[in-house]
Amino acid sequence: MSEDSVRTDIDRILKDGKLSTQKKIELLRKMHTYIRAQQRTQTESAMIDDPDTGSELRDVENALESLGADPVGPEDTGAATL
Repeated sequence: MSEDSVRTDIDRILKDGKLSTQKKIELLRKMHTYIRAQQRTQTESAMIDDPDTGSELRDVENALESLGADPVGPEDTGAATL
């Protein structure tokens, strides 16, 4: 997933007037989970090198904060965090 496509998806979600705030948070959390999984894969494989993953994760976290949601999920507080 490229950083530009992540930002585009975030903007699309945030600007969609048909979605409730709760639904926007739900969609952003799914993106967050997906990007975290990519990030974990990258740390476990020398074959994958995507320097944008960290900034993509920050973009999603910033969007969650803008909606009043806590950007820290359960995967960020356990022993297996990056």
